[in-house]
Amino acid sequence: MQLQFTFDQLRLLFRILEQDCRELRDKISQTNDINLKHLLTSEEVAEEDLLEKVITRQLQFSSDELDEIADLLRKHDQQLRNARTETTEGTREQELNNRIAALERLLDKVVEACAML
Repeated sequence: MQLQFTFDQLRLLFRILEQDCRELRDKISQTNDINLKHLLTSEEVAEEDLLEKVITRQLQFSSDELDEIADLLRKHDQQLRNARTETTEGTREQELNNRIAALERLLDKVVEACAML
């Protein structure tokens, strides 16, 4: 099976990976625990590799990389759902619903690709 993303899905994946890399860099800079810093640094390197693949559109992912992407998308989906629960603005809620729907379509593709490997 060949995994193909639309331009919007690639852009969404890029933004999520970019955001997560930024969050990992922030966590690394804020911790003094050497073991945690090492763990976070290895996670950041792995995600930066995925980000580079998305940027260059070399979308041949290993099964481990697909699992990592799926986990990241699930985490982001949960964050969006939590934000939707906490919002009281109708327009903000609709925006979050649209983002969740787009994320679900992307996650479905990744999960299907994981199942095929």
